[in-house]
Amino acid sequence: MMQKHNFWSILLIVLLIALAGGGFYGGISFLIDPLQQNNTMNVPLSMLDGLFIHDFVLPGLFLLAVMGILPLLAAFGLAFRPAWHWTDPLNGWTHRHWSWTLACAVAVLLVLWLGFEIALMGTHLYPPQIGTGILGIWLLILVWLPPLQRLYHQ
Repeated sequence: MMQKHNFWSILLIVLLIALAGGGFYGGISFLIDPLQQNNTMNVPLSMLDGLFIHDFVLPGLFLLAVMGILPLLAAFGLAFRPAWHWTDPLNGWTHRHWSWTLACAVAVLLVLWLGFEIALMGTHLYPPQIGTGILGIWLLILVWLPPLQRLYHQ
């Protein structure tokens, strides 16, 4: 059953779903075309020069899991607030619903991932990375808004 929401919680849920869509698209694209021979993601294979990986399988798995599945799970939890007992350890130290904690973790992971990409590639970023960076900043701002913290307080 859908729970009570305010403008900020709906915006957070929508942005998490958008992130999940991008994570699924990017992850699946990298897994289908790990050498980017069809240039499905418009990212050159040379971007991996000097790294311990030689294709986009690991980035694809990361995108699929961390930027696809986790934000979708957080959005579901924020929308419906299921009381799952296995998530109690997350609730204990934040005093927030587990989905708020997960949304916060996803936002931090997103910003760290983009920082990692900048460290690897330099400041030459592609439009999807710029958009994702802006999305990450918005997610970080949203999860810390007092109305959202009160809404998901336990």
